[in-house]
Amino acid sequence: MALAAATQEAKFLLQLLKDMDIGYNDGYDCVTLNGDNQGALALANNPVHHQRSKHIDIRYHFIRSEIRKGVIKLIYVPSEHNVADVFTKPSTKVKLAKFVDILMGKS
Repeated sequence: MALAAATQEAKFLLQLLKDMDIGYNDGYDCVTLNGDNQGALALANNPVHHQRSKHIDIRYHFIRSEIRKGVIKLIYVPSEHNVADVFTKPSTKVKLAKFVDILMGKS
């Protein structure tokens, strides 16, 4: 479900850049979404219908259509390399030390 929300946000930001005359000519034609949920990424990329995924079909059809249009690109990022996990999951001192430069805008 977070992937669908991120896709909507990406579309909004692309439209905002286009409205400000910053867009396709400046290289902002595709948004890369990083995720660590392999199930969600597989469901979004693969149009195979499963009985267990029946209740989320509409959102994933939306994501699939945006992938086909080239608006978004999905990439798997393992949890140990995912900076966003610092904000969403309990973090250790080691993990915070690993990402401190990125979090502080130095890298």
